[in-house]
Amino acid sequence: APADWAGQAGVFDRTLAGLRECLGSLDAHKLVLACPTCETVFAAHLPEYETVSLWEVLREVGPPDGAIGSGGGRRVAVHDSCTARYQTSVQTAVRDLLATCGYGIDELRMSHERTECCGFGGLMLYANPEMGDTVARRRVRQSDADFVAYCSMCRDRFAAKGKPTAH
Repeated sequence: APADWAGQAGVFDRTLAGLRECLGSLDAHKLVLACPTCETVFAAHLPEYETVSLWEVLREVGPPDGAIGSGGGRRVAVHDSCTARYQTSVQTAVRDLLATCGYGIDELRMSHERTECCGFGGLMLYANPEMGDTVARRRVRQSDADFVAYCSMCRDRFAAKGKPTAH
């Protein structure tokens, strides 16, 4: 995705060809992806593979041993990544998993289909570092609760601003 966002078509195409070759050697047919961006990119550019979100799979099979009730009612704010804006099933799966694990959920003012970017999307962090930092700082101030982000880039952006954020 970063190569695509940066207009590096050659890098993107070579990477995609390498992925296709690797996946072909595994005789894979279904890809379980934890990243909303990867799911979007793979679905668009590798249509021969079925994609599914890890969060939807975990909701179906249940969280790992010891996770149920581990939240103890602690409240967390869920950040939906900008690439998950229209992935309503993924958004719901994440919230269902958190509830199953015993967490209370605080919705951020801008969430779901109206979510805000973490400052990384479209390579904002590199194209305009000051703006990327401003966006991330503004987002983490929107709740006193610790954050949960199901995009690792969002998690890293918020943690770098001092916000306790779990992935």
